[in-house]
Order: sequence, then C-alpha cells, then structure tokens
Amino acid sequence: FTDPNIRKAISLGIDRAMIVKTAMFDYIPVADATGLGDTYKVWKSQAAIDAGTWMAYDPAKANEMLDAAGFTRGADGTRVDKDGNPMKYDLIVPSGWTDWISACQIITQNMTELGIVLNLTTPEENTWTDTVTKGEFQWALGWGSGGPTPYNFYRGQMSKLTAQPVGESANENWPRFVSPEADVLLDKFSKTSDITEQKSIMADIEMLFVDLAPVLPLFPGPDWYEYSTARFTGWPSAENNYAPGVPYAGAPYTTTFIVLTTITPK
Repeated sequence: FTDPNIRKAISLGIDRAMIVKTAMFDYIPVADATGLGDTYKVWKSQAAIDAGTWMAYDPAKANEMLDAAGFTRGADGTRVDKDGNPMKYDLIVPSGWTDWISACQIITQNMTELGIVLNLTTPEENTWTDTVTKGEFQWALGWGSGGPTPYNFYRGQMSKLTAQPVGESANENWPRFVSPEADVLLDKFSKTSDITEQKSIMADIEMLFVDLAPVLPLFPGPDWYEYSTARFTGWPSAENNYAPGVPYAGAPYTTTFIVLTTITPK
C-alpha cells in the first residue's frame, strides 16, 4: 500500500453511495477527494475535487489498475502481491458501532470484486483504540481532526509532526503517513495570516492530498446529538448552527462552553 496508485485502485472499488445510504441512513453526502466536509466549503479547491477521480465507484477500472500493477489473481480468485502473498487483511471496527460495522461490511463485500479478502473483526472499543492509535493494524476506519481551517485535518494525515513510531500511541495519523512536501506547505500556512495567501496554500495542500491519497475518504463525520427545549432554548440547530451540539466537543475546541454560555432558561 506504499504505492498511491494501489490505494486509488482500492478506492475505486468502494461503493460510497451504498455506505452513505445503508450505514449513514442518507443523513450525509458522500465525501469528495479532499476529505473535507461542507463546513470547509470556503476552503475547498474545485480543482482538487475534480482531480480526485479515484473517488468514483468503478470496480472495472480498479481491477484494470491492479492487473497493471502486477497484482495477479490466484486460482481461488484472490489476488497476490508482488511477493506472492495473498491479499488478505484484517479490517477492524469497534464492537457495537453499528453504523461503522455496516460500512465495513459493505467495503468487505466490495473488495471481493477486486480479489481482496477482508476479515472483519469487532474488538471491544478499548482494544480497537489501542490497536489503531499504535498503528498496529492493517485496515481500519478512522476520523480526522477539526478546527477553524482544514490545517488540523491535513496536519493529522500527512505531517511528520503527528507521525509516531509504530507501537507508540498517536492521537492522529494512525497510518504513520509523512509527506515532506505537505510539511513545507503546512509550515507556510501557519506562518501567514493573509487569508488570500492561506487559501492559495491550502489549495496546494488539497491537491497534494488528492495526488497522494494517504487515506481514502468515505463520508464527512457527522456529530449526532439531541436536545430538549423543555427548560432551555438556544441550542445549536440547523437554523442556528453556531457550534457542534455534541457534549464531547470540549477541549481543545471548547465548543461545549460556547453552547453552555449561549443557551438560556425558559
């Protein structure tokens, strides 16, 4: 998986529309190749989105790319890598995370069309967290960091600043992917407060992300929450989305405090 073309081929084999429809109940859209949700729409580069053709669902193209890379199919239809090892991997997702389990079941089925065999396992959440944060996994679903700009997201996916040795716990960059070019761009971004320059640099970062495909975006991560207006009003809503309403959105983003100082007693 060190070859971005292999990662892109695998991406072409993932039916994201089915994942969103089945696992996410159509609450959210399919991701684009930047990995950014609509909360970052003012930062999104259309050129980067358009360049992310590997986000389409095209199993035929995926198989063509794997064939061209020399990943041939064995007698049982399972592909083998260039060292002759069957392409069989463990895909881990926490027990009880029913939406993610459903997404993983779809991906597992999708990969059979490519000759890739996934063994879906559901360890307890604490075990799963320990495994992914230490980088001791083969395939896993994950999430990215948030913030007022996309800087934190890309820093958490491509920077040496977030990459720990395998075996050491890391809150971000679980695959331990590092792009020196990304680090240069992220450093430039952090050193300017000029919004026009920031957007230009971020467009370059997005295009680099699309070119490298360090991870394969599936869908924007939703924040599920509910509230009652029986005693308080002013909660975040679709009409007044001033902050995430989820109670765990505290430090380092302190959005919980924004909510608590905005709601008012009836």
